[in-house]
Amino acid sequence: NSAANINRSPDSPNQQSSQLNPFSTTDFWAKAFAYTVTFASVHLLRDLAIKFGWVDKPDKRKRHRRPIPYTGGAAILLGLAAAALVHPWPPAAYGVAVGLLLIFAISALDDWKPIAPSFRFGMHLLAALIAVAPAGPVIQELVNCIVPGVIDLGILAVPFTIIVITGIVNAFNMSDGIDGLCGGYSLAALGWMLVAGVLMAFSGNLVASDMVGAIVLPLSASVLCFLQFNMRRAGRKRASCFLGDAGSMSLGFLTAWLLIYFVVSFQGNGLSPAAAAWMVALPVADMISCMARRVLTGKSPMTSDRQHLHHLLQKRGLTVKQTTAVLVAASALLGGVGTVLWKSGVADYISMWLLIATSVLLATVSFLYWRRVDLIASGRLIPKASGSASGWR
Repeated sequence: NSAANINRSPDSPNQQSSQLNPFSTTDFWAKAFAYTVTFASVHLLRDLAIKFGWVDKPDKRKRHRRPIPYTGGAAILLGLAAAALVHPWPPAAYGVAVGLLLIFAISALDDWKPIAPSFRFGMHLLAALIAVAPAGPVIQELVNCIVPGVIDLGILAVPFTIIVITGIVNAFNMSDGIDGLCGGYSLAALGWMLVAGVLMAFSGNLVASDMVGAIVLPLSASVLCFLQFNMRRAGRKRASCFLGDAGSMSLGFLTAWLLIYFVVSFQGNGLSPAAAAWMVALPVADMISCMARRVLTGKSPMTSDRQHLHHLLQKRGLTVKQTTAVLVAASALLGGVGTVLWKSGVADYISMWLLIATSVLLATVSFLYWRRVDLIASGRLIPKASGSASGWR
């Protein structure tokens, strides 16, 4: 059930003999450093961001009434960097570290002063290329992914891997439309990656140890800390900081790279590709659905609108907090479904087709809902009786 093989294993033999222990002293301090530095950075960067105008300003598409600093992503990455002082990243992750810095820098600049979309997208492709070449994980072949058998990607291996990474990056970025959602999606995926690492360790595959301890756990701690300032909860009616494009794209970039690494880097005994896809299914399906709907209505697929899943749920009457809770829970549930199918021995192509069917159903429901809304708004469809039949608003 492995998705791919790579030209060389990113880890040395001595790393392959390490044991996965999320509760080791080193990993405890790494998580503690990540959480503490993220917490401090949110506060320390706030005034600096406001001074230099690195903020999300209110407009007619947004609901906040005062500028909110884009410091969430920077705080998370500073926490991750602090953790690396205690638990250094494995050599296999050096490329993704460089790519991460590039994608954060370009996206932070775009948050501050908008840059040309073509240039920004080109930098995203370059960051993904740096992350997978020369020693990073590359999807060389698809084994039992869509149909039984092997599909050798050949010279398309690197481009295909880059497309997967940039696709997930943009899915996470598009999901960052309400408080806590993008961070919640990331935390859900990281949680299932931790479960996958533990399950692989119990199966005798110990290669995941360093990556879980060095990146997955500290990143989870940093994201959890950030969500305290970004999610609406008792005592906090509004977010006090945002991820911005820099934060959402950085989270998508790391999440995508980690999933690919878990799939292709363990010589046939790693995470199944279908299980990895289930872990990010909701944001990716939402992105594809929105882009397809825009194309069908004659718009650019990259046009901003208010027709994502979180907008649909809010239009149906859910609050921001309820919408975030429902979608993050749904994303976590889908990740759990993929993990259960993987460990139950279900063939990857069956799991993948179940995922595709689920995504198509989701996209269809979303399309029909917004189609109805558009018809009502244009006067071509008259709602029943009270004007809001069946709760349509």
